[in-house]
Amino acid sequence: MEKVIKEFRFKCQMTACCCTNMEIFLNPYDILQIANQCSITTSEVLEKYILFLKDKESGIIRPIFKSARTGLCDFNLNKLCTIHSHRPLSCRLFPLGRIDGDFYLQEAKFCQGLENNDIVQLSDYLKDDDGNIYLEMTDIYHKIVNSLKNENLAILDNNYYNNLLNVLFYDYDYFYNGEYNHLSSREKMLLSFHLINILIEEFNKKIISDNQLLIDKLYLEGDKFIAKNIKKQEN
Repeated sequence: MEKVIKEFRFKCQMTACCCTNMEIFLNPYDILQIANQCSITTSEVLEKYILFLKDKESGIIRPIFKSARTGLCDFNLNKLCTIHSHRPLSCRLFPLGRIDGDFYLQEAKFCQGLENNDIVQLSDYLKDDDGNIYLEMTDIYHKIVNSLKNENLAILDNNYYNNLLNVLFYDYDYFYNGEYNHLSSREKMLLSFHLINILIEEFNKKIISDNQLLIDKLYLEGDKFIAKNIKKQEN
């Protein structure tokens, strides 16, 4: 594994090699952005394009592109990405990988782009098409996932809490039913991440036993979060 510090050699040859027979993992922000690009709900994105894989060690489920696992990604047409400006972080980073915040060059021998001598600056590559926001949202997501792995795995054994956790992570539109469509994708994700932390706190307290009271509390906490952290858009 070669560590990437400032630059690397690469130029995409548009062969779709990274879009075929690959487990392309997605994050919550990826799913919301795809929904926006395709003018559909997050529920429709999950139904049409997503397969969930369960981590054997932690029990946490992670979404991947269903079609790309055994063939060509649904969003690739004539070797071009039809959602390129809203592509998931995994696609944005390729041929880079990332572990604990460090970027490295993958040993993707199937990719002809790595044989090119064009020098790419890491900072430029990461910020393309608002890539830094994808990194920000992914870092928050991984922080919560790591917290679940290290401290709160018991929540995954409770069917109701586990299902609600996954809805808050991946199906924003289903939970809010369009109530906060005026928010930006970043604002929506920050709201959802906040409510996930509230959900984990409530599970650990074991005070609320009524499911409807739990939902009511989450909506109330969401309203408080918006009022405190998100400025109202002027007409």
